[in-house]
Amino acid sequence: MYQYHPEEGKSSSASDLLLVVFFVLVAVFMRPIVDFLSAVPAPFGGILKIAMMLLFVGICYFFYAFRLCSYRYTVIHAPRRDDEVDRFGNKAEWPWPVGTVVIEKMVSNKGRIIDEIAPDELTAFVGPEEADAYFAAHPEIRRSALQKERYCRPFGKKTSYLIYRRYGSLRAAAFRPDETFAAHLETLLRIKAEAEQ
Repeated sequence: MYQYHPEEGKSSSASDLLLVVFFVLVAVFMRPIVDFLSAVPAPFGGILKIAMMLLFVGICYFFYAFRLCSYRYTVIHAPRRDDEVDRFGNKAEWPWPVGTVVIEKMVSNKGRIIDEIAPDELTAFVGPEEADAYFAAHPEIRRSALQKERYCRPFGKKTSYLIYRRYGSLRAAAFRPDETFAAHLETLLRIKAEAEQ
């Protein structure tokens, strides 16, 4: 088993200080802002208050999504060694078969499994460099949406895709693995292709 937890978006102490300053300023200036909005004539005052509340909720969501949440990727690339035992002395087993990819959403370092891609569902691994060419050659993946799951924060040049078939349609999971994780995936896909020949 190999796990990778990208540290993208982990903030520095300077950005944490900026967040604290921002929330202190909101607390200090909230009353004058509300008083100002109350003085605005009838139909516009209510609209501005609603807009202000939506802006504040949006900022809180942005803080949650980009500061507190992240993802962890796990690939079961080999069975456990024969000499490994659990705490009761029994032979240790992975909870998933070899070849499974598990994706967890981490919120403040507590994980929740959001997707398990079984070995028979794996179709292809597309790195960032070949993504445009791959999707141009396989337009059916783009049509099926974008049933494209995003298992990384903002899309960018480093985004890779795990192509898999589920419920009869091809899907593309966007994520950001490291080189070791990508190498394990490519090995599993090569073994699967050789077994199918």
